[in-house]
Amino acid sequence: MDESEKINNVLEDASRAMDSGDYRKAFQLTREACDLQPDNARLWITAGTLGGRLGELEQAEHCLRKALALAPDSATALENLSVTLVGRGEAEKALEYATQAIRLQPAAATFDRRGYILAQLRRHDEAIRDFRKALDADSQLADAHNNLGVSLQATGYSEEAIESFSRAVALRPAYADAWNNKGLACQALGRFEEALDAHRQAVESDPQHGSARAELAAILERGNQVVEARDTAERALEIMPGQFKAGLVLAVLDRRDGNLESAEARCRALLTHADSDQGKGEVSLELAQCLDKMQRYDEAFGFFEQGQESLLKSWQHVPDKEIYLEQVDASARWPRPDKSAALNVSAQDKRVPAFLVGFPRSGTTLTARMLDAHPAISTSDEQPLVPRLMQFAESSLDLQPCSLTADQREALAAEYWRMAATDMARSEPETLFLDKLPLNITRIGFIRQVFPQAKIIVALRDPRDACLSAFMQSFKPNPAMVHCVSLGGAAALYCKVMNAWLEICKDDLPGFFESRYESLVENFESSVRQLLEFLGLEWAADVARFHEKARSAYMSTPSYQAISEPIYRSARNRWQNYRKPVQEITPLLAEYLNAFGYTGRD
Repeated sequence: MDESEKINNVLEDASRAMDSGDYRKAFQLTREACDLQPDNARLWITAGTLGGRLGELEQAEHCLRKALALAPDSATALENLSVTLVGRGEAEKALEYATQAIRLQPAAATFDRRGYILAQLRRHDEAIRDFRKALDADSQLADAHNNLGVSLQATGYSEEAIESFSRAVALRPAYADAWNNKGLACQALGRFEEALDAHRQAVESDPQHGSARAELAAILERGNQVVEARDTAERALEIMPGQFKAGLVLAVLDRRDGNLESAEARCRALLTHADSDQGKGEVSLELAQCLDKMQRYDEAFGFFEQGQESLLKSWQHVPDKEIYLEQVDASARWPRPDKSAALNVSAQDKRVPAFLVGFPRSGTTLTARMLDAHPAISTSDEQPLVPRLMQFAESSLDLQPCSLTADQREALAAEYWRMAATDMARSEPETLFLDKLPLNITRIGFIRQVFPQAKIIVALRDPRDACLSAFMQSFKPNPAMVHCVSLGGAAALYCKVMNAWLEICKDDLPGFFESRYESLVENFESSVRQLLEFLGLEWAADVARFHEKARSAYMSTPSYQAISEPIYRSARNRWQNYRKPVQEITPLLAEYLNAFGYTGRD
């Protein structure tokens, strides 16, 4: 048998091995062929590609460099070497080879590969341009749609990311990574039912996808489906030992079940293996919550600080705090409501919404869930309807802060209901729509210009508790909540936000109701009856069982765990457990402690 015939036989065996899915055997046989014909660049490329597929990255790099020594202008070798180098953690070098490949062969796949490398380097704007070039060349490239979605999501374009992931799975219905990524993007927008479906699709597409199972477990826990969440997280760890998200979900579930020692142990183990600032931040905050439950408050505060610092480092784009402060000032320029505005509106008139506002962590979610249990009320889940309406007023109607004419008011009201259609679709036509967005407290002037008859509930809580609780949470990064990465920042934000309410209070206007968190938890029924009376509604027995309905609902706020349980009082005066750090912000809050009646409550 001559050498040529021997090589052909080896390659035929390698081809059969690949067809049967035995890539390791195919790799070994191809390497034999390379040794028999070491000047054949094509064989080295094939061997390098197979080595990369098997995770044998060192051997893959060796083979591909052999190929390039023989064929320096091989775009395929350059492209595959760039992928291999990314796997070896050498993304900068990989980018050089990917760029060379594009110069030689500017095809869809090469743009997609370079875009992927740019994304690994967090150069997402450049990556997006490459992915779009890839799709211009081949709109059927599912990987490019998925990769584009990842970079869009990383730069804050979640809606566009979901569209890209949807195109990817339309082209490849069993594309588990794209389904999983779609679920993550839906979570970012608070579209939890869609996220749950996407993560289930990912697991169905690839039952061995440990990350998808972990994300499914997380969304199940958020939906209070705790039994399935635990089973799913444990299965994720069986598939992928050490899977970080699955371990964190189990720690959360242990804490919720009262197994605090187990929760602490899981968190501390996760901290030793956390390889990203986001991971360190998430597990540090969970460990802090656990230590708080164990009454180890000094340790807890340290981990709250550590968690917020790590999360801040993890944000690719840190929101500009000043943007929100400028927005508050701009909102304040809208004329305050007119005392003469008629308020005799029927609770059944869905054309006039009610609003629930207040500083975050002041009991707005608890109040909303209680009222949502009433058969005559439906609530939004913190949809930014009013901020979007203000943008519409400025961009489409060219309106600046002013007293609105009847026609302007009618146009804005119609646009509001158009935007609220999704939330309203889930409720009966005759129900009262309660728009719950805490920071709308800074937009009351605009709200009452558009809806002069609207009734507004203002949630109040001891400023020390509200600021401390805000600091303890993991909020989405935005120009408002970025203040809360420190306790002092949360206090400064509180002063800016609640000053807007103090200005409104001066006029003693009708149509407002102050709802105190402390009264809700101490005197539940009488407090809620007063709220309902303000809204023009009778008491309903369903309200007392609000937590039962809340268990089956997904909420975008950090309160999703607490409101799935009956009323508890442990969060009242919580600041007293953290006296030392809270003392540092008390002078800043003094005006508001006095104005809202919280002085002398030590």
